[in-house]
Amino acid sequence: MRGAGFRTLRRIACAGSALLLLGSGLGASSRAQVPAQLNDGLYQSETAHRSFFDGYAVSTELFCCARLNQESGPASSGLFGLPVGLRFHLSYALSDQLDLGIVLNASGGTTGRTLTADWILLKFYQASESDSYAFRLAVDPAADGTLGFPQIDVALLTSSLLSPFVVANYAVGLRRVRTGYERWTPLEETQASPNTALAPADPPPRFEITYQQVFGWELHLLMSYALLLNPARSNIFIGLTGTARYYNLMESARETRTVTEGAGKRGTEEAATWERTYNGGIIWAQGGLEYNRPSYQLSPFVGLPLLFWSSEAEETAPRIQAGLRLTLR
Repeated sequence: MRGAGFRTLRRIACAGSALLLLGSGLGASSRAQVPAQLNDGLYQSETAHRSFFDGYAVSTELFCCARLNQESGPASSGLFGLPVGLRFHLSYALSDQLDLGIVLNASGGTTGRTLTADWILLKFYQASESDSYAFRLAVDPAADGTLGFPQIDVALLTSSLLSPFVVANYAVGLRRVRTGYERWTPLEETQASPNTALAPADPPPRFEITYQQVFGWELHLLMSYALLLNPARSNIFIGLTGTARYYNLMESARETRTVTEGAGKRGTEEAATWERTYNGGIIWAQGGLEYNRPSYQLSPFVGLPLLFWSSEAEETAPRIQAGLRLTLR
């Protein structure tokens, strides 16, 4: 028992040192996440049982076609000018029942493409003969100038073996949101009169930037079923995920900015502070294939928005989302 306890303490120390080093390297680029993200790395592929067998796992997630960071600026179009996002999940086993993890986002934003820390999480597992349970706590490490973490997400997950070939996965989670974001609205430019040889070059795009603070809550639900194909638990899965959101929005200022090569030129237009409420939600149908081998896991997936509602008239429904997850374990 003393040897097992010493190994656990050593793992905690090693993992803490690694996260401190990683946090120091990402401190400048960690940011408060934008509200109403359609894919933030949680609930998408989470289950109540551990998906790796050694002391750690590294997962890469490539996803496209959903609107990424929709409140960010013009640089958030994705990889290579396409609406493609890239995310990394790092997991470390502190003990037989406890994991430490971090979610890194490389999808880009208004400051260009940087690697940001979206979540740091702890996950506790408990299993019986046919059922597994997990409790997960995730915090947003971005510093927002106030005491505590700007976002905290807690979730309870269960996995049940309904038959020798069918597994049911359920999750319910609650998230406290306290963050800020920028809303970039393109300004329509006046059309220049057509001229033959003296037609000027297209002017750089101009945006109106609104700075807002967000305080509110989100409710997350997940229900999926997997058909097992072999003893390695390779499977075909289908399911539903849903998110309901309620926020208080406070707008503090407004400015205009002209985006040029390498930098943006700010304007000086200001607006008074005002407050309003926001509510919305989305339900996704999702499905895919999970191929499991002892050293890796490969999972292509697709998501279809079934229902979308929002109190913001200009907020449009997302598009079909598809992606690929690769986990080395």
